[in-house]
Amino acid sequence: MDYQLDYKEYAGSHLGVDIRAPIGTPILSIANGIVVRTVEADSSGNRFIVIKHDGIPNENGGTKTLYSGYLHLSEISVREGMRVKK
Repeated sequence: MDYQLDYKEYAGSHLGVDIRAPIGTPILSIANGIVVRTVEADSSGNRFIVIKHDGIPNENGGTKTLYSGYLHLSEISVREGMRVKK
């Protein structure tokens, strides 16, 4: 199924979770990490960032690396290489 931008629930699907908020609402990171990518405008004009989270505990008692992405941003106030806290 294609993801349609008509703002109707179940209109399409993708792997992200869209959380609607007023423009300018601060976005908080899911965990401590390092900003590994910032994009001011992709091919659709979307601003987004990607954060790398090292040392996340896994089910085997070890750790793993996770990445989180934050899309549809009205502005970006971090830069690549910047450390962020949860």
